[in-house]
Amino acid sequence: SASQADFGNVPLAVYKTAGTTLYFNKQIVCSGQFAVNSGNVASQPGLIHTFNSNLIIDSSDSASFTLSASSASIYGSLTVQGTGSGSLFYLENGAKLVLAPSSGININSGGEFISDSPDSVISCINPGEYYAFNANSGSIINITGLTAEYLNSSGLNIAHGTVIYNNFMSSVTIR
Repeated sequence: SASQADFGNVPLAVYKTAGTTLYFNKQIVCSGQFAVNSGNVASQPGLIHTFNSNLIIDSSDSASFTLSASSASIYGSLTVQGTGSGSLFYLENGAKLVLAPSSGININSGGEFISDSPDSVISCINPGEYYAFNANSGSIINITGLTAEYLNSSGLNIAHGTVIYNNFMSSVTIR
């Protein structure tokens, strides 16, 4: 439709030249896996995106996905990993990430997760159900100001060997 970019039930992979950005100015609806393998993907503020499968940022060069003052529902898992200059998922300017129950966020070696605005939120699609947040060895996180709702019983699982930027627990709310 005119108000959304509907990619249907096929896997979608983004390959852009490192340092270039694909800007979405329409709602993303993707039923297949959505992968950013190189370059940057950014959302125009105020949009609501739906990923009915996994969202993967995985690169041997440089790949990122920036959600700025928008929201995204992910019915699979979010995985950020890479080699070389790595991969980044960035919540900024009050962005909201909503995950399916029993899914999770996995920041693996070479992956970076940043949420450095005081009003960004991660929650669960079904309040009262839970998701996982795993920052594994070799990953980088900065979650200053983040609100994390409905984490599973492991909470923020931060493995030894994770690089933590800034004052990690500064203004972080877990509820």
